[in-house]
Amino acid sequence: MTLEQARGIIGDLKYQYWTQDKKSGEIIISESNGKLNYSLEYPLVFAGSDNMRIYFDPITLLVTDKFCGE
Repeated sequence: MTLEQARGIIGDLKYQYWTQDKKSGEIIISESNGKLNYSLEYPLVFAGSDNMRIYFDPITLLVTDKFCGE
């Protein structure tokens, strides 16, 4: 699945810019075991335990993993 398809399912395509606001996702780059991880992180929903994240490859823009909470 492409990142664009995943964003469409979530309803994030209506946002023109990749900036953090109350509804759209924010790109987070983190390092783990010497490898950079790219994710699109969404704001915490009411009473949620953690933020929803979509991990993706920055070159192909293919979704590599997801985190929807525990």
